[in-house]
Amino acid sequence: MRCATLITALFLLPACGDKSASSGDDTGTTTGTDPSCESWFNFTDSNGSEQGFGACAAQAIKGAFEADPDETPDMREISFIFRGGADSSADCWVRWDQVDVCGPGYYPIDELGSLKWKTSDCPGLPSSGSDSVSAQTGYVHVWAMATEMKASGETEVILQAVLQGTAEDGSGVSGAFQLTELLSTSVAESTGCTVSTGDDDQDGYINSFYGGDDCNDDDILTHPGGLETCDGIDENCNGRIDEGLEEYPWYEDSDGDGFGDSDTEVMVCNGQEPTGAVGQGNDCDDSDASTNPAATEICDGVDNDCDTVADEGGVCED
Repeated sequence: MRCATLITALFLLPACGDKSASSGDDTGTTTGTDPSCESWFNFTDSNGSEQGFGACAAQAIKGAFEADPDETPDMREISFIFRGGADSSADCWVRWDQVDVCGPGYYPIDELGSLKWKTSDCPGLPSSGSDSVSAQTGYVHVWAMATEMKASGETEVILQAVLQGTAEDGSGVSGAFQLTELLSTSVAESTGCTVSTGDDDQDGYINSFYGGDDCNDDDILTHPGGLETCDGIDENCNGRIDEGLEEYPWYEDSDGDGFGDSDTEVMVCNGQEPTGAVGQGNDCDDSDASTNPAATEICDGVDNDCDTVADEGGVCED
């Protein structure tokens, strides 16, 4: 859905502790840590080693709202910044930026959203190097997003979310955060909003991309507990295809005479026979269409009918 043209823009405000933060980059200064910062993150290096990190020096948000004089503004853009360690001027942070926000739901990391992190100076964590790391795949699941206009003219924002991101080198970040903030507002333009419920086919199961167990969220018949049918698809999402169905033998028929080489037998259910296969085997020469169990024996020194005897039945008599 697309939104109206008037929105209000949030200025960046700190969310906890004795700190300050700039509105446009990943720098800032704080003194000390504040346990009221309700955020935690796990970092994974390219070798797969995980390490948790929950020390929070600062967290803050900025964003934008759709404005309607008669309704509470709806959030339409978000930028969340988490700073770790006692000294937040150091390079230890996680940042999520999202445009086209449309309430609670799943936001994939794509052209509308970005997730990046840096662990150069995170206490006890391996350094991510001099550059920040960007997720190539992942998502942010916003559990709660609520706003309320106060008499002061400020807007109270409640935001709760979990996130998961993986970089190109296999390193990653996962975690959760929540904020409750009073924010000043000003007018800006809207660009629209999009969000996923995580269950696009509406079968009651969340897409495995978002941490659920639906292995195909484009097909309402495919989900855990789905009915397995003979179609080459894993309908019940257990990692196996067409299991539990009655199977029949099929044979590769290279010469196209309707009989296959018995050594090529495969067992599949009806409807999934391999290309070029037939249901009959016992072709003793699958490179010659005139040689098969249904062929007529002729006097040529060849076992034409595949009964292990050549030129039987008096075919060579004058």
